[in-house]
Amino acid sequence: MSQYLNQQKGILIALAIIMLYLSPLYLLGENAHVRIHDNIDSNIGWYKLLAQNGHIFGPLHLLVQNMMNGMPRVAFGSEFNLNLWLYAFFQPFTSYTINATLMRLAAFVGMYLLLKHHFIKKDNISSTGNRDREIIIIGTSLTFALLPYWPSGGLSIAGQPLILFAFLNIRAHKASYKDWLLLFLIPLYSNLIYVCFMLAVLGLLLLYDWVKTRKFNLNFMAGIAFMSLIYCLVDYRMIYSIIHPDFVNFRTEFNLGHTSLPGVFRLALKNFTVGHGHVATVHFFLVLPLTIAALAVAIIRREKAKLLISLLLIHGALSIWYAFWYWEGMRVIKDKFSIANTFNFSRFQFLHPVFWYVSFAVALMILLQRVKHGRKIALAALCLQVGILFCFNDEILYRTVGHPSYKQFYAEGLFKEIQHFIGRKQPDYRAVSIGLHPIIAQYNGFYTLDFYNNIYPLSYKHKFREIAAAEFEKNKKIRRYYDNWGARCYIFTAELKKKYMFTKKSKTQLHHLQLNSKALAQMGGEYVFSAVKINNNRENHLTFLKAFEHKDTPWRIYLYKVG
Repeated sequence: MSQYLNQQKGILIALAIIMLYLSPLYLLGENAHVRIHDNIDSNIGWYKLLAQNGHIFGPLHLLVQNMMNGMPRVAFGSEFNLNLWLYAFFQPFTSYTINATLMRLAAFVGMYLLLKHHFIKKDNISSTGNRDREIIIIGTSLTFALLPYWPSGGLSIAGQPLILFAFLNIRAHKASYKDWLLLFLIPLYSNLIYVCFMLAVLGLLLLYDWVKTRKFNLNFMAGIAFMSLIYCLVDYRMIYSIIHPDFVNFRTEFNLGHTSLPGVFRLALKNFTVGHGHVATVHFFLVLPLTIAALAVAIIRREKAKLLISLLLIHGALSIWYAFWYWEGMRVIKDKFSIANTFNFSRFQFLHPVFWYVSFAVALMILLQRVKHGRKIALAALCLQVGILFCFNDEILYRTVGHPSYKQFYAEGLFKEIQHFIGRKQPDYRAVSIGLHPIIAQYNGFYTLDFYNNIYPLSYKHKFREIAAAEFEKNKKIRRYYDNWGARCYIFTAELKKKYMFTKKSKTQLHHLQLNSKALAQMGGEYVFSAVKINNNRENHLTFLKAFEHKDTPWRIYLYKVG
């Protein structure tokens, strides 16, 4: 009974810490600071547009007119995703907060179950160590829940412990209906593009078991097939677009991966030690050195450390695969097979977070049981890792570097003033932005020719390029950025380079801008929202109308009329 109460107390403390981590979202509301990259510069605006325009269940061939004179509906994901549906019932920031909360609660519960039933088992712990075992499990689960997840991923990363827990139960023939229910529900709150790598690794595990035991685990295979089927049904739009494409995707023109062999090894080492932005593991400062220290302890004491060695080998393999995908030698395969060029197979590294924190828990148990004052060391390590992760909290991280808050970023009051000044219905004209993310205009109801998305016609990329073709000729970096990638269909300039967040504090101005205003007008562009002053606007057939700014927003918008 005492052990049960201690367990409940530990879980409640962990949940309280998670809510403390999330408290800026609840207390500050839209004044909170959140991640901009691949978040409020894109996904949040997309969800809002689909929900407010009634396009969630739009037909397969629907063109969403707010971007690109008609962005294919497939570019905005599935209508069967819980994250999108939050925006249908709640205001955007409320939806964002609910999503952040659900992700972290699922991450905590999933890691707790995974460690307790599969990696830090009671059978392997002495009776006197059960309390310490529970502390390690709860503490590690807490640290996993506090990772700076990519917000729009839902359970794509945060839910991987739940996926692994369910599959390991099925593999061991100990599954209940709850495990199968998880395999059904998780696809409704995640993305096939990111979880397919977990399914692929589970497939390899199935083959490994078959070779080792000479018995084929039909239940395990059925689980993989079942979850894969659910994902295909949920993401039917994407599957259909692959089988029956309505257009040639701009991704076919990708020309990424020209890293030399020495560069590949540097990239692999960086990925192993630091990780990747979309799957931040924050393991460099403590988790990695502590894991290596635990391995050294096991080796010195001549004890088995098969699990820890296996986990480190997995990390090494994931990092090497990731790096080699960008090796210049891989261009031979990418140029020959379209799927190798358009689909990012390097993303097996998305498995790093779940395996790093399993490694962390295993390492802590080794130190706790085999080192003098091991319990104190383990507790100190858990507390220190929690402290490190709090430093990566969005509010602390992005406020520190001077990024605008959610409310400041979208600047609704400022753009409402611009809308009133123009005095026309927003669907009747098109605009573009310079030095500013176009999602800001889109979030405020404007229809734009520029955008950021991973699915759109290659023909549009070429057509839009004509607007800033002269600028691309002046700067190799922006030319390569657009031509070799192109997901950001922005108006890049040689003077501003790849920057697109100029606040009113910036003294930057454009002196030598060369836009093809005729091409812009032919696409329907009538207005330019520029975050910097264009001094040679007349040479570009741009008529300056007015500059707009509010004291509570970071932007100063120079409004120009095309022609």
